[in-house]
Amino acid sequence: MNKILKNRYILATIATSFLVVAILSIMTIKENRDYDIAIGYLRMIGITERDLKGYSKKEIIKAANKYEEEIHSGKFTDLLAEKESIKAIYSEDIKELSATMTYKEVVEKLGPTRDVGHSRYILEYRVDDIYSLKLTYGNDQEKLGISGEELLEQLELIE
Repeated sequence: MNKILKNRYILATIATSFLVVAILSIMTIKENRDYDIAIGYLRMIGITERDLKGYSKKEIIKAANKYEEEIHSGKFTDLLAEKESIKAIYSEDIKELSATMTYKEVVEKLGPTRDVGHSRYILEYRVDDIYSLKLTYGNDQEKLGISGEELLEQLELIE
C-alpha cells in the first residue's frame, strides 16, 4: 500500500510539473504576442524601438495599452460625430485655421465630422459644397502644420 501511494505521489508530482511548464509556456507566448502587438502599435504612432530601450516587455505592453485606451476612451474621439455625414463648411472657416492648431482645436473650430482614417485621424469636410478637405493627424497633439490659406490651395474638387 505504501508503494502504491508513493507511485501516485510521483505521478502527481510529474503531472503537476508538466502542468506548470505548460502554463508558463502559454503565459510566455501570450506575453511575446502582446509585446509584438504593442511594438507594432507604438511604431504606427511614431514611437520607435530605440525610444523604448531600457523598458521591460511588461512596461511596453502597459504603455501601449494605456495610450490606446486614452485615444479610444472618448477623450478625443467624442469630438467627432458618430454619423456618416461629412460636415459642410465654408472657405471662410478654413481661413481661420492656423498651422499651430491641434486636432482638438480644429474639430472645435470647424465642428465634428466623419473620421475616414483607420490608424490615423483623417477628418473630411465638404467646403462650399464643391470641394473636399481632408486633414490628417497622427495623434491629438499633432499640429496642423499648414495655414488655412495654404489649405485652400489644396482643396480637391468633388466629382
